[in-house]
This record gives sequence, structure tokens and C-alpha cells, in this order.
Amino acid sequence: MRIVFLAAVNYHSILSGRTRRLAETYARNGHEVWYVNLPSLRYCFAFLAGNEAHNGVNVVSLPPFPGGWRIMRTLPGRFITAWFRHLLKKRVPLCSRTLFIISSAWWTELVCGIKEGRFIYDCLDYISVMAPARYESDARILEKRLLRKVDGLCTVSPGLLQYYQTTGKKCAVVPNAVPEEWLKPYEPVNLPGRGGRPKIGFVGSLSVWVDIELIRNVAQLLPEYDFIIIGPTAKGIPAHKVLAGNNIFQLASIPYEKVPFLMTSFDVAIIPFKNNVISRNADPLKVYEYLACGCPVVSTLPFNPDLPLAAANSLQEFAAEIRKAVGRGSFSTEEITAILSRHTWNTRAKQLLDFAKGLYDE
Repeated sequence: MRIVFLAAVNYHSILSGRTRRLAETYARNGHEVWYVNLPSLRYCFAFLAGNEAHNGVNVVSLPPFPGGWRIMRTLPGRFITAWFRHLLKKRVPLCSRTLFIISSAWWTELVCGIKEGRFIYDCLDYISVMAPARYESDARILEKRLLRKVDGLCTVSPGLLQYYQTTGKKCAVVPNAVPEEWLKPYEPVNLPGRGGRPKIGFVGSLSVWVDIELIRNVAQLLPEYDFIIIGPTAKGIPAHKVLAGNNIFQLASIPYEKVPFLMTSFDVAIIPFKNNVISRNADPLKVYEYLACGCPVVSTLPFNPDLPLAAANSLQEFAAEIRKAVGRGSFSTEEITAILSRHTWNTRAKQLLDFAKGLYDE
């Protein structure tokens, strides 16, 4: 099958997560796979390089779209979109059996002019997360139009499914997962901090949904532990000011290939998300990745009920659960396999493809 991913982020971005893993899984399983990068000024010269091949995936770049979200529904935006559609068809061979998996409403105007193929909206999060705040109203309008175009949609959580079921489209929950190769043991590495102290880790972007005050406060309650925070800080988040404790250590972003070595070095992993409608309906990749590396997980929310993580409702509970998890120790290789054997990207790719085949057979 020819599968075309219209992605929400660049293939090489540290945020490419789910879409890239699914694309690479389908390529390994013998499908013809195309990954179309979301046009961006950050990668403006990638278009000139032409198509690239990575891990069996054909990676396609388009030039930056002048004006972004807001201009798309204007007359100039329609002309630019038509040109982009022409470029896409020149770089990606389309046919009636092409399956489009769309991860962002940004692509709405482009796909509405494509008649070949079937279309699935792979909804990763609420639209308010997927679009810049100043363009949220435009993004919502585009998403409504996209929902009229697609043949079906997938969500990462039951909560999101409930939200989108009102569209009348055929829907399915296809949660996140972990690469199968992560289920093998990784050698731990040396982390910053005080020798011999348990390491409590967080890997991910410090964005608006991360409760950095909770990290600071729990670190103050647990001075005998070191807290290792790895990843970028979103614009406007005062992370360095808030996370200034003697037992808090911040590290910059690292390549994805190195992540399991660092996670394996944690005694406990944490997910300190704020309790809001966005977080309650999320399915963080890091839950699966932490568990694959043997980390007991302490979170502010339960997320996927199939996974063993401790959810805490207050600062005191969060600290108490961390202490319990340190005492429990890491999961064994056998325990990891038992927990995650049904939560690999191979499993998810099959679920998504079975859903798509159901659309073809209708």
C-alpha cells in the first residue's frame, strides 16, 4: 500500500515521535511510505534538496508557506495552496489506493483539492495544542473543514475520541506506543548530581502543560533525591528561575537515539502535567518509553489504564509515590516485556491499517 503522512512536524524534529515511528514501521513492513514535512521557515532550504530517503521512508519537503495559518482561507492563500498541491503531486505519486494520514489541520486546504485516495485524520491532541495560540480560531475552522473531508479519524485517547465522535465519522482509538528495540536492556550512563543519590527524571519539553512549580516543590520535599530534567524549554516558561534548587539539574535536548540510555539511568520517572482538559485526554509517549527503560512512573494523571503507573492528586501524594517507587526498584526485562508487548509500534501500525482497510471496504 502507498501511505502518505502529512505531518505536523519535520521528520528530523525531536517532536516527530508518533508520525515518524508509524512511517518507519510501515516502511519496514514493506509498504511504500511518504512523509511530507510541515512547511516551515526553520527548514526552508530542505525543499531545494529534493526528496530524501531515511529508514525506508521517502521524506518530502515543501517551501515555506507565506502567511501561515491565517492566510490559508483568503483568496491569495487559495492560489498558494493550489501551487503547493501541484508541488506535492510532482513529488509524491498518487493513486486511488493512496492512504493519506493527516496529523495537522494545517493541510486542510491542500487535501480538499485532492481527489485520489482515502483520508484519515490522526488526531494527536486538541487543536489548541496543535496550532499557535494567535491562530487558534483559524485552526478550528480548518479542522472542521478537514473533518468533513476525511473518511475516518483516529485519536490517541478515549477522551479525544468522545470529543470527536460528534462529527459522525468512523472513529477509532489508536494509542501511542514504544519501538520494539526499546524492550531490550540498555546500559545506564552517568547523570549529573550527587553520587549515590536516587535520580528522579523527566524527559520532554517544558511547555505550558508541565507543572514546573510541582517539580520544584517536590524536589524541596525530597532533598535526598536528585531531579534530572532533560529537554527544551518553551518560550515564556521561566524554567531556569523556578527550577533553581540544589538538587535539580537541567540538561539540554538530546538526540532520540540517546534517550533510552538516559531513561535507563533514572530510578523513577515523573510526568508532572497540570490537571486540565488537554492533559486529561493526552497519551504521552514518555509513559511507554519510561516503562520500556524499566522506570517506575509517577504521574499527576492516570493516562492509559493498561499501564502500571502511580497517579497522585497532591504534592504530598506525589512525593510519597516517588518514595514508594524508589523502594520498589526498576522493572525487570521480563516485566517490561509483559507490560509492553501489546504496546509496540508494530501493534499500533496494524491497528491503524486495519481501521483504514475497513474504510476501503465500505
